[in-house]
Amino acid sequence: MHKKPIYTEDGHDLHQPADEFSDLRFAEQLTVWSLRFWADCHKRDQSPYEPLKQAYILAKSKDAMAAFDGFMSVLVVGLYRQMDVRCMKCGGISMDEKIILSALSAEQCGDSRESQNLLGRLLSPSALRIGHNMLSAWASNLAAAGHRIPGRNWDILEDDYQEIFENPAYYSPAILH
Repeated sequence: MHKKPIYTEDGHDLHQPADEFSDLRFAEQLTVWSLRFWADCHKRDQSPYEPLKQAYILAKSKDAMAAFDGFMSVLVVGLYRQMDVRCMKCGGISMDEKIILSALSAEQCGDSRESQNLLGRLLSPSALRIGHNMLSAWASNLAAAGHRIPGRNWDILEDDYQEIFENPAYYSPAILH
């Protein structure tokens, strides 16, 4: 779905794909950083709460942190395949990170059906309802603080990514990559 261009003050089209972390707007960077930080702490069996809490307080969206944490908790137990969440130093954005950004954007635009469809690429059907509710609360809290996630024209299911979905080996136990 291609959207009409929306330009920022510096002339960037918000709907253009952004493949590097540095190309993202603040709300998107906060989202991707949160995903990566939470996943990294989860792998190390450490608590992400205090740094995340401070980040969301500084972003004037402290209520979004609880919804984000709830979403991530559902994500970890409800994944039906491995998920690609990049490391903190990675400049690129994974397809799964783009799926979450797109789901947040759709939810903020009132397109709950699209948001659910996107999350369905990550979550098992039984986890989808709860995960979607948590993502919806996260999106609402971000929007209430003025942090809108732009709807970008990412090709979420490019041919090479479709091959990954069709590979049975990819549907291994749910572990954040």
